[in-house]
Amino acid sequence: MDFNEAVQQLLDPNEGSICKASLDAILVQESTWERKHTLLAVVKCVPKDEDAFFVFTHNGNINSGLDLTICNIIPIKGHFKYSYHVENKEIGSYIPMQIITNNLQLNFEVVYNQNTSSFVAQMKDSTFNSISKITKGISPQFQWLSKYTNQAGRSPMLYTTTNSQSQRPESQGHPPAINFPPQSTQQQRNNPFIQTNVFSSPAQPNTRPTSYVNPHAIMDHYINVPVDPSAPSQDLQLRRKHAIKEPRTASLIDFDINSSAYAELDLMGNQGSSFKSYVNKNGSNFQESQGNSSFYLTSESMSSKSTNQSSLGFEDNFADLNVHKTNTSFPSITESNLLKAKFLSRSLDGLESDTGYAKVKPIVKPAGVREEILKRREEEYTYPHKFKIYVGTWNVNGQNPVEQLNPWLTPLDHIPDMYVIGFQELDLSKEAFLFNDSPKEEEWYKAVEHALHKKATYRKVKLIRLVGMMLIVFVQESHYPFVNNLMAETVGTGIMGKMGNKGGVAIRFNFHNTSFCFVNTHLAAHVEEFERRNQDFHDICQRMMFERDNGTSLSVYHHDILVWLGDLNYRIDHYDSEAVKMYVEKGEFDWLYQKDQLHNQRMQKKVFVGFDEGKITFPPTYKYDTGTDRWDSSEKQRAPAWCDRILYRGVNSRDIRQLDYKYNKELKLSDHKPVSSNFEIVVKVIDEKKYRDVVEEEIRNQDRVENEALPQVTLENNQLEFKDVKFMDPREKKVSLANTGQTGVHFKFVNKLDDKHFCKPWLKVEPSEAYFLPGDLIELTVRILVDKNTAAALNSGDDKIEDILVLHLENGKDYYISINGNYIPSCFGASIEALTKMHCPIRDMDPKDVIALEQGSSGSNNTQRFDIPKEIWMIVDHLFRKGLKQEDLFRQEGLKLEIVDIKNCLDFGIPEEIPGSIHSVAETLMLFLESLREPVIPYKYYQKCLDSSNNFILCKQVLAMIPPCHKNVFKYLTAFIRELLFNSDDNKLDAKTLSTMFGGLFLRNPNASNDKSARTSLSVARKKASFVYQFLINEYDD
Repeated sequence: MDFNEAVQQLLDPNEGSICKASLDAILVQESTWERKHTLLAVVKCVPKDEDAFFVFTHNGNINSGLDLTICNIIPIKGHFKYSYHVENKEIGSYIPMQIITNNLQLNFEVVYNQNTSSFVAQMKDSTFNSISKITKGISPQFQWLSKYTNQAGRSPMLYTTTNSQSQRPESQGHPPAINFPPQSTQQQRNNPFIQTNVFSSPAQPNTRPTSYVNPHAIMDHYINVPVDPSAPSQDLQLRRKHAIKEPRTASLIDFDINSSAYAELDLMGNQGSSFKSYVNKNGSNFQESQGNSSFYLTSESMSSKSTNQSSLGFEDNFADLNVHKTNTSFPSITESNLLKAKFLSRSLDGLESDTGYAKVKPIVKPAGVREEILKRREEEYTYPHKFKIYVGTWNVNGQNPVEQLNPWLTPLDHIPDMYVIGFQELDLSKEAFLFNDSPKEEEWYKAVEHALHKKATYRKVKLIRLVGMMLIVFVQESHYPFVNNLMAETVGTGIMGKMGNKGGVAIRFNFHNTSFCFVNTHLAAHVEEFERRNQDFHDICQRMMFERDNGTSLSVYHHDILVWLGDLNYRIDHYDSEAVKMYVEKGEFDWLYQKDQLHNQRMQKKVFVGFDEGKITFPPTYKYDTGTDRWDSSEKQRAPAWCDRILYRGVNSRDIRQLDYKYNKELKLSDHKPVSSNFEIVVKVIDEKKYRDVVEEEIRNQDRVENEALPQVTLENNQLEFKDVKFMDPREKKVSLANTGQTGVHFKFVNKLDDKHFCKPWLKVEPSEAYFLPGDLIELTVRILVDKNTAAALNSGDDKIEDILVLHLENGKDYYISINGNYIPSCFGASIEALTKMHCPIRDMDPKDVIALEQGSSGSNNTQRFDIPKEIWMIVDHLFRKGLKQEDLFRQEGLKLEIVDIKNCLDFGIPEEIPGSIHSVAETLMLFLESLREPVIPYKYYQKCLDSSNNFILCKQVLAMIPPCHKNVFKYLTAFIRELLFNSDDNKLDAKTLSTMFGGLFLRNPNASNDKSARTSLSVARKKASFVYQFLINEYDD
């Protein structure tokens, strides 16, 4: 949303208040270097002809005025001053800005661009307007600001142009479907989902800017937000003393609107020049003098010659942003392709002859030349340059950062160009596990920020977190302009493939002309679970996809440099704890390494194929007694292991060289030791002159070829048949596409008429879009996978294994690929109603009979029903007999192969014993419930359940409305959950965890795609959990 519109929603139009300009900024607390997202605005009351400076806080995402909170309001009048510093700054870099009054100093960082220029111009205009009124003897009152002072730090009030009544967000929306009786005090005490100290709504999340300026950088005289250099030191100390301490604290708002007519204004000219003007309050004369950067009002008499003289300000530095040089010409480029090469006039003209790295500038890639073509010729226009990259990983065991991280993060022998820091088990709380909500993210971020190398200035590239896994990338500020195509993704490999207690987070980007990907993971625990760790690794590789704007995606392997770090949890095989400790004491690491699970799995090529790992010359990093260097002395006496690892691979192995690989012994707050590795990586830096030559040549070639020939391809097969497709049984076929023409071909699979996607949801094609040259051949992979989201429609006959793919050639014709097959019905994806009528296994039934049951055809309603589906009874009975006391039940994921075996048993009949581990059976139950065609609580009652979630009486009333078979399943499963809670001393489960897990299974949003924000999703998840919780703590009887 436009920032001006968001601010305008908070202004009363009836009094004529308008937002003249707004600017996104970072509010900086100079004493602690804390940063907050803010939105600055210049607001004008038109009838009063008065202007004010508004500061709003927000969470980093502004969709409407409801996302803004008033933090500070400063009338633009006496004692208002602003300053900034733009010397030698590149477009897009951060610059400091400062707002000062007599008793307040606000320090900001803003992006150096055209929008900032416009905002400063509005501030200048408002300031001069105030000065003009003062010189005429008009004293501004600013009484219109009083209504906004009351909103400081509170929920915002929205105004509309048709109604002067203010609207608070809680007054909006639809009335609940059920009348709520008051919740009893006892119920409030017993329900943790309505206790503010357990599951209360989160406060505004802490956020960070994309920029970080190290206060200890070698630029000794660098001040993050500079002040007037001519100001006396005493005045400087006074201003710093009044630096804002917490932007959300309403008491810091300055409303001293009756002070004397005195104004300060700091302006810098294009060449660094400045001026000092004095204004007589009783006159209208101005005078300029050079040598000072401040603008004061005094009582001295002035001349009038500068009254109409324009003042150069910050905005004047952007005068040439959009101006193309008229003497730039490209005689080799045809008229039709001038648009394709217009980037040349901005980024390739006027280059320095020095091609050394210090002279390199960011370039704008051309839109008229295919990236694939330029990639093939990159050796012609790039040269290698070496960079130092520091990579660190640490499992912090849920601890707070009470130790300084400098011993770990500050190498002694060099200054890193880039930092890549990964954490695991950042937060072990239930809130983090269930809702991915953690205050420790900010704490650990600040700890890392303050421990970066003191002899350089770093800027944050990206931070991403999933529950306890967090990954942060920093680069030196001078390198930041060369980082582009930044993306981040997460993959949960916990139970149901989405619980983020295990999994991975990744960040990818291009640095110069080299692509990087960093993956931070936490894999399955326990010595015997190496196969589950292998499965986690392959799941992450398969599911970690970076979606690009053109609809295509990149996997982790589609990068020049790939670094994998984290707590991989592989252990040392065959030896007990004491034996391993003995070999560690002797320093026989090589011998122990031969027993290392990760080493052995790599040797068998089961995981990390193509990766390298440095020689391990340090003791195992796990497990220690917290706060010591002693090995685990707990009852379990876990054997030491190298759980924490860093592996790497490069498309060209010569481009990445590991300088060291070590652990840090000084940090002791966790039961793991941090691990680090420094790399020297060869990056392809673009020589802009050579790049220009290649671009010109390719544009000429492209013009000539496009005029000579049309694209032509040969498709190997346009009819693909998939027989007997099954639930969770992936199938794929390959199709070759050859470029048999004389020109490059750009192809893309396009949507059919009225379709939102080019293929059905159970179908996937890779690549879906590509460009290839004459003589090249591309292999298309067509995959089918029926999962929990697509099985129901195939079971009921609403969908079939049939589709047509439209392959479109740019400037050419379309090709059609036909997909046909048949689906074998499964109890996964069936409805509860149909399952209760199936007296035999579903695989013994004719598919037509299954469809008849699903569609409720005549005759099917007369069939005798079971109280609950036999499949649910079989799974729950097995868990009841063998899993009530199992620790980590419903928390630890199962094995995919075992889950498929269990699914087949349920489809084919009643086995004497369900195969697989108890964890695989537990995950199968959750998968079965999530695959149901209609959830346990039918869709039509979804909203009523949310509305009544905090009142047990209303919850019972809703449950009485649902069909009997659904109600029976709900009662049966909640009774089983209560049995689990009776054994909580053994299985370590609790009501909040189980109610949250099953709440999401029992209650599924019929319009899941309409969840608008993370906060909305979090609120809904808590309501679902609260609804189930009511039936766990209260006895339910029809």
